Amino acid sequence: MHQQHGAALIIVLSLLSITLMLGLSGYQSALVNERLAGNHRAASLAQMGAEEAVSYAWGEGGEHLTAGDFVTIAALEALTAQGWASFYPGSRAGPCRGNLRCPFRYVRVGGQYYIVAMGAIREGDHTVASSMPVVARVEFREIPAPAFTRGLLSAGDITVTGTSTLTPAQREDGSIDPRLCPKSRMC
Repeated sequence: MHQQHGAALIIVLSLLSITLMLGLSGYQSALVNERLAGNHRAASLAQMGAEEAVSYAWGEGGEHLTAGDFVTIAALEALTAQGWASFYPGSRAGPCRGNLRCPFRYVRVGGQYYIVAMGAIREGDHTVASSMPVVARVEFREIPAPAFTRGLLSAGDITVTGTSTLTPAQREDGSIDPRLCPKSRMC
């Protein structure tokens, strides 16, 4: 009888050690998943910071921008291929706060104008995550007699593209009748 009690103890201890190993394995897996989620969150915040910087650089309808704000560079690819450490110095500060940084630059390549921005999560002198560069092309052109006085169609720096044409006509009561095709054609 005494030998059976010793065998039972060895079996129970073996099952307990196997259970402990499974528990530790699950704990390590949970830690790795938590780190992955944290890294994904940091990368997403950095990308959103870059997009926020482009929006901030554009401003309210782009009305404050002039061609003189843009610095001439040889190639856009040279700027977009830079990492965070070389992009950040010499850039303008974006609106981000806390440990999120979102600088931007106004650049001109040939006759094209661009806003280029990056975002990064910083902790002290260490970069936790940085975004890919976000590039927005800016066009300076006048839109003749826009249909609306405010909003997307009246902004001088936004190009609205598509196959339809907006030809507003004023009705007898003074309201606007926007048509998506010329009056000469039936829609």
